[in-house]
Amino acid sequence: MTVGSDNQWPPALTVKAWLKAFIPGDYPDAIDGVGAASGHKLLVGPCSWFSDCFHTDNRTFSADIAASCRMHSEFELDLANHELREVHYCGETVEYDCEAGEVECRATAAATGMQFANLRWDGPHTIVVDVDGFANNPCLRGSPDIGYTGSFAVDLAAHTVTFTGRVHGFPAYEAYAVVNGGSIATVFTYGPRGGPDALTGVASDPVTGTARF
Repeated sequence: MTVGSDNQWPPALTVKAWLKAFIPGDYPDAIDGVGAASGHKLLVGPCSWFSDCFHTDNRTFSADIAASCRMHSEFELDLANHELREVHYCGETVEYDCEAGEVECRATAAATGMQFANLRWDGPHTIVVDVDGFANNPCLRGSPDIGYTGSFAVDLAAHTVTFTGRVHGFPAYEAYAVVNGGSIATVFTYGPRGGPDALTGVASDPVTGTARF
């Protein structure tokens, strides 16, 4: 993806930012896994007669770009080459028998619902790119989507990366940014404010945050 403009491009600069949705291991209703799930925190499925337990991401907020997640959207803005590269993926979902810990399902949701778009200048110093993402539980047919939507703004004069958008009330969400391979800065962390029932409807919880570099 490239951006065209009459603006004077700044010196060589790379800005990387990523947004993740993940299920915290310390979620209040999580239980300890047994058997093959030993060492993992699990969430009991919404229909005990139909689904069993699903693993969490066994972590809290983390600036590790490789941290376990349900969804990951990442971009790198390369100003020297006038280019934006993007990466999207979903983490593997594992369903276990709650009592015995046997694996009932292992699958990975498609990342086809995740994209960056509309890369543009917003004034003389700010580059903006939109992001949308949604994916559901591949082991539970008809499950609602986890989703996020919003925009990242890179302000070259103020030296900031800002995210403004909306997410669901479940699970947890986080975004981080790094400039020229330096220190990672937190853009925002959020949630969860509820359980899986907070996934109904569109993403409507407002989130915003800014990292300075």
